[in-house]
Amino acid sequence: MNKLNTTLAFAAGIAVLAGVSAQAQTLIYNDSFAVPNGNLDSASLSRLSGVDGSLVAPQSGGVEQTITGGQLNLLGSGNGSVEMRFGVAGSPNSGNTPNLYDWSSGTGGADIAAAGGFTVSFNWTAGDTSSGNWLFFAVGTLGDRTGGNLRVLQSGANATTAGILLKNSGSSQVFNAGTHEVADDGTFPVTSVNHVVDITYDFSSWANGSPVTMTATVDGNAAGSDSFTWANAGTGEFFDIGSYDENNTIGDLNIDTLATVPEPSSWVMLAGGLGTLVAVRRFRRS
Repeated sequence: MNKLNTTLAFAAGIAVLAGVSAQAQTLIYNDSFAVPNGNLDSASLSRLSGVDGSLVAPQSGGVEQTITGGQLNLLGSGNGSVEMRFGVAGSPNSGNTPNLYDWSSGTGGADIAAAGGFTVSFNWTAGDTSSGNWLFFAVGTLGDRTGGNLRVLQSGANATTAGILLKNSGSSQVFNAGTHEVADDGTFPVTSVNHVVDITYDFSSWANGSPVTMTATVDGNAAGSDSFTWANAGTGEFFDIGSYDENNTIGDLNIDTLATVPEPSSWVMLAGGLGTLVAVRRFRRS
């Protein structure tokens, strides 16, 4: 086989491989907090990126939170009921029912459902390595101003669908509709105050009653898991992040779709592509 034909066959095999390779994640939202030091609510939104970046305006819940050195200071217990919410860009942050961003809506919501879920990731600097103070992330909140740093504990009519507390001392607590799911709690090693957090939500539909599986890792270590179903779809799916420690900070907050993998039929194509490459190599040696 001449060099040109060998090259064409090789290219054809690579094309097959590329066609069935896993689809990359789609960045739905990123907050780099890369702005001059100042108040969160008055900081430039030019730092935001991703499919939904121009649609979202992070908001302080409770007292004004600040950005310092590219990190968000999640003011905690000493400042009352505090969290960071995700508002609708251009909407005033006022009243007891602020206009919060529905993550199940629009292009971003469709991309997430099509990919089978999303991952929330961020850098976390804890206030210490020994206390029971915590950072939390919650999904399926009702978008009111109640709850704050106890958002994941809300039950009853204003229940938060699901949430996880990550404690400075290296353990987690998982909640469904305000109920502590003890069997789903986890632990993670604590050798530093600096951590990388990834929380993954696997599901295929935002509709009420659709099953969701949550898994959390801290520095790559399993740190809790959960199974629940979506609720509140009629009003929207709102997310919150907050703290019960004045010294907790976060940086580089991302929401990405999950990476998709090939369909079973695609593996047949993949095998065919590999076979093409092997056949070419054998022919050249004969």
